[in-house]
Amino acid sequence: MKKDPAKSTAFLLAYYGFEPNHKPLPVVISQWLSTYPKKWVIAAVVEAIYQGRYKVNSVDRILDSWSLRGQPIPHFDHDFADFFCGKIIKKMIHREAAETEVRAAQDSELRLVETLDESQNQQLRIISHSAHYRLPNPGIEKLAKLVTPLRNAG
Repeated sequence: MKKDPAKSTAFLLAYYGFEPNHKPLPVVISQWLSTYPKKWVIAAVVEAIYQGRYKVNSVDRILDSWSLRGQPIPHFDHDFADFFCGKIIKKMIHREAAETEVRAAQDSELRLVETLDESQNQQLRIISHSAHYRLPNPGIEKLAKLVTPLRNAG
């Protein structure tokens, strides 16, 4: 997501609950990214968060203002951006990666099950059922050693 400014921008706007304007968010973000440098767009969202202006129109105004000046003039510092946005985006990246891994594992398992014939599926269900619900107690051998002397003593 870090290399995808559209995703990062959309995520920040959604995460912080920005009030939308009359256009759909993907259209607005696409317009911003085609009009302004990509770094400006994300910085403008962070600037709006910093100023407490949680409206898509506020980001528009910030970008327009910077465009008139020919450069971005953010008021937030690096620590603010890292704390309020960087860490959130990193968490989102990790979550997306984990979800991708889970989906890949599920797809792989599904393909495996689909390739098995019915008898193999039945065997797999039996093994799976017994493996999940009838796991042997790892301490059973110790218990057997304790019980055996008690039986012999009685």
